[in-house]
Amino acid sequence: MKNINTDNIPLTVLTEIDDAIYENAEIGLFYLDKTVDNEYVNRVVEILEYLGYKVEVSNPTYPRNAKHLSIEFGKPTKPYEACELDCAIDMTTADEACMQARSNQYEFGILEEIVNRTYKQHKRGKVLKEDLSNIWSIMGGTELWWLEAYNDIHVHTINNGNTVVFEVKG
Repeated sequence: MKNINTDNIPLTVLTEIDDAIYENAEIGLFYLDKTVDNEYVNRVVEILEYLGYKVEVSNPTYPRNAKHLSIEFGKPTKPYEACELDCAIDMTTADEACMQARSNQYEFGILEEIVNRTYKQHKRGKVLKEDLSNIWSIMGGTELWWLEAYNDIHVHTINNGNTVVFEVKG
């Protein structure tokens, strides 16, 4: 994936892509958070097409009026080793994310600190930026899902995935 820049694409979106590639699944990615701009949807489509998937974009109705990307995953034309996204992780449901996030007290402490620091930065009109090497332990799908679902914190990367940006949604 060195040819594709995944900066600024929400990590929860990349988790869905990576999971589908890993499973070689024929599934659809139907929900994108409303913080996802069209430019990111276009880049997700570009990434998937690069990997050899056929992508169809649609806008079905959803109660929260959020943007949607419906992807028909067929079998990729490239081997899995050539498809992995550097910053992608596993995805799960919000309730599972909450239980798992709270199950590891060390990681949960880091998550709570990130939430507090993100909101402090938000009050100053800034976003929280952390070096990936300092917070890699909370970059699992459940932790990211917990941040988004329960704390309204949007997470993406910059600097080729080396810097993680936490910002309050809205």
